Amino acid sequence: MSGWRTDRWRNAALRRRLPSIAANALISRITGVALHDYGCTLKAYRHDLARRLMLYGEMHRFVPAIAAEQGARIAEVAVNFRPRQSGTSKYGPGRIIRTILDLLTVRFLSGYSTRPIQVFGAIGVTLSTIGSIWTAILGLKR
Repeated sequence: MSGWRTDRWRNAALRRRLPSIAANALISRITGVALHDYGCTLKAYRHDLARRLMLYGEMHRFVPAIAAEQGARIAEVAVNFRPRQSGTSKYGPGRIIRTILDLLTVRFLSGYSTRPIQVFGAIGVTLSTIGSIWTAILGLKR
């Protein structure tokens, strides 16, 4: 179960709302787990599933996608949103880049963890082909 902060955008500026909506849509599309609010930290999962999750870095954002990959059914529950009482958001360009890289990691691990040869084999064949063509061209010029 994942929380969904339903009243979060009542007074929010469009410059904050649009990137969040876009990010949630992108993450949902790439992971295949459609959620409204990947940023909500309220998560509740069975103990045995939670122990199997291999989380590191900032992967906490993708717990629903990783859990779904392991066979869990994911549901959303509306939760109360309480605005920040002090401090400021730490989101910025650096954090966005780290989130995108983590998303690519989750996608790679969920799609190819049991068949890495399909990814690395394709890369190897492509680079070998390019190298062979290049060698042939250089051989013909010589």
